Amino acid sequence: MGYKDDTKTNPNDLYNEWLDIVDLWNKYGEEQVNSISKHTKLTEQLTYLISKYDREIRLEPSSFGAVKLNETIVQRIIDSRKQVVLKKEEVADAKKEMDLYSKVVMPALKLKVDVLKELSRKADGEIWASRASHKNSGVVDDLKSRAKSRKESNSDDFDNVEFED
Repeated sequence: MGYKDDTKTNPNDLYNEWLDIVDLWNKYGEEQVNSISKHTKLTEQLTYLISKYDREIRLEPSSFGAVKLNETIVQRIIDSRKQVVLKKEEVADAKKEMDLYSKVVMPALKLKVDVLKELSRKADGEIWASRASHKNSGVVDDLKSRAKSRKESNSDDFDNVEFED
């Protein structure tokens, strides 16, 4: 799984990072939904399996080596069945995967968006700061005066233009 690489942020390539974030949300959102669905399905299968064994044990306790039944004995017999043990392991693995998406990957993507917002604000601030420093250094005033002098020198030419037929 490459979620660790996908949640890293490259501050030198903010444009592409913003473009990629939508695809990442879609990809990991879909994987999260699939993991939840898988966990739910396996949990239902486990519940069915346990209820099946519970019924069989209560109908014929002697076939499972039980003489007298109580809830603890029934639960021990169910827990000792190989199919139940394997299904519980599958459910536990599905739960780990589901938790990975809901507690690690999706919050990391949210954090990446916050970092991208902050880096974008900082980059915009640096652009505006550089513009303000140009204004303070007299560059803007120099450019304005050059533009004004060009306009004044060209204004005579434009006023005296005659169009031919």
